[in-house]
Amino acid sequence: MKFATTIWAAGEQGAVGQASEETLGALAAGNAAYEDKFGYIFIMFATGKSADEMLALLQARLPNAPAAEIQITMGE
Repeated sequence: MKFATTIWAAGEQGAVGQASEETLGALAAGNAAYEDKFGYIFIMFATGKSADEMLALLQARLPNAPAAEIQITMGE
């Protein structure tokens, strides 16, 4: 089952492979900041979203209070 999950995640996040180095760097930094702040990885429904869209959503959610963010995360 782990293999199937890995394939699904790779497909869902496939748009990241076409992102610029700048966007990839910003995603990496944003993901690290998110995990530091909330204690878990950034979770979102990524299917159909570009890397720039994912970055914008990550940046928009970083200022959230932990109680609000966990509610959003559970919905994703």
